[in-house]
Amino acid sequence: MKVLFITYSHIGLNNGGLQNQIKNTEIALNSIGVEVIYFNPWLDQINEVDVLHVFSLEGSALPYIRRARLNGKPVIVTSVYNSFSGNSFIDVLKHKISVLPAIYNNITKSKTMLGLADAVVTLNEKEGHYLERVFGICPDKISVIPNGIDIRFKEGDPDLVREKLGINKFALMIGSITNNKNQLSMIKASSMAGVNLVIVGAASKENDAYYKQCVEKAGSNVFFLGYLEANDPLLASCYMASNLLMLPSFKEVMPLVIYEAGMAGCNIAVSDCVVVDKVIEPFVYRFNPHSVDEMANVLIKGGDEKNSEIQNAVQNMMTWNDVASEYASLYRKFSNNIIL
Repeated sequence: MKVLFITYSHIGLNNGGLQNQIKNTEIALNSIGVEVIYFNPWLDQINEVDVLHVFSLEGSALPYIRRARLNGKPVIVTSVYNSFSGNSFIDVLKHKISVLPAIYNNITKSKTMLGLADAVVTLNEKEGHYLERVFGICPDKISVIPNGIDIRFKEGDPDLVREKLGINKFALMIGSITNNKNQLSMIKASSMAGVNLVIVGAASKENDAYYKQCVEKAGSNVFFLGYLEANDPLLASCYMASNLLMLPSFKEVMPLVIYEAGMAGCNIAVSDCVVVDKVIEPFVYRFNPHSVDEMANVLIKGGDEKNSEIQNAVQNMMTWNDVASEYASLYRKFSNNIIL
């Protein structure tokens, strides 16, 4: 069985959650006998595969979805929908206006992609409801398949990062350095709270000015570790050494760092703009990402000890192997030629 993975063309320019999602899904599918082929724009790969699987609603995939449908190939779209505006009312209004020529063409293409798909996969129920409201997608067409949990983050060596940085206690922040991730506010909050802050992540060229702002505002309590690969022992060490993960983003879909930190038993604090799985929601600190004062208060009360309740809850969530099995079931459901 062969599946063609396609996403937006600039996926390779930056490391982020979608790259990790796609890679982990590929590895897990391979383990159950599904061969994943990555899209090559110089080739017509549609007839080589059994299924087309599209990640994101970026419109450049639309011609390939149309070709797949013409060739009788099932199309699965994992929307990874992070909202064009962050406001469902505004998005609904844009969608209505998009019927006019050349107005909000991205929304028109997204709606067409969703309409042509055999199945639409969302990472959580809220994302599915959002697609129903904005694009009028039938609920029966939507399947919720979250990102998988990686159990290796339960077994990191905390001494690696402690010895590297010369500190024992710190709050942790992981993600690309961008305005949306809100590192600058967190740096200010850590200074107010008098708490060490370790930042894992790098800035793309487009975000270099923001990164320089962060460095200029950072005091001696802030440590930049740069980008770390998911399998880097230092990343697992960060999770195990820290008792508090902070995620002050303005928009996210299903950030993996929350659940990776939970696997390591970290307390978790997340902005009230971010959807959190109901399994761990009762144990999560919430704050306004626009309020440095609220962030500082969370840093202070975030806890000195690991959180076994979060750890136990996360361990009961889906693994990447579970995710692969769910996708394989979808592939089989919409293709008469696939035997698994």
